[in-house]
This record gives sequence, structure tokens and C-alpha cells, in this order.
Amino acid sequence: MLRRSYSLLFCFAFLLTGCSNDDPRRMTSGEDLYNYYCQSCHDKRGPGARFERYHTQPPLEAHQVLLLFRYGYRSGDEAHQMPHFNMLSDRQTTALTNHVVALLQQADQK
Repeated sequence: MLRRSYSLLFCFAFLLTGCSNDDPRRMTSGEDLYNYYCQSCHDKRGPGARFERYHTQPPLEAHQVLLLFRYGYRSGDEAHQMPHFNMLSDRQTTALTNHVVALLQQADQK
């Protein structure tokens, strides 16, 4: 009986985690997507401490940011690489692009 209770409790806990908003496939907010996919390298501000020296002048335009998400970026040196995010839906890519463009505009005003 005790073993069955533990099994049911485990199954219930497992089902609840499947309902979490942390599943990136269910995220629709540009900020949530940024926090999930981008923040570890780019910080909350945009370029992030590791990448501020590579900050582009002028800032990237929306269509350029969108292309980076779709195709990534690779150069000869390892510090200038970004993975593609083609697993995102068009809606997610647009939301993420809009969020990043807003971050870039904020950074440009400072």
C-alpha cells in the first residue's frame, strides 16, 4: 500500500512538472524566451559582460537579429559564434526579436 502511494505521488509530481511554463515550446513572451535561451551568454542588458566589446555600431536592425536567430553566426574565432534557434516558431522568433531590438535600443540610449 505504501509503495503504491509513493508511485501515485511520483506520477502526480511528474504530471505537474509537465504543466510548467518553463517548457520553451510553450513560451510566447520575448522576455521569457530571452531569459531561457539568451541570458546565460548575453546577460539581462543585451550584449552582456562577455560580449560588450563586440557591440555593433550601429545596433543591429530587426531583420538582422531575426536572421541571427534563424541561422546563427560562425566566424573564424570561437568567441564570435552564436547557435541558431530554428526550433522556435515564427511567433516566438518575432517576440524574441522584438525583445532584443528593444534591449539594443535601450543600450544605445545609454
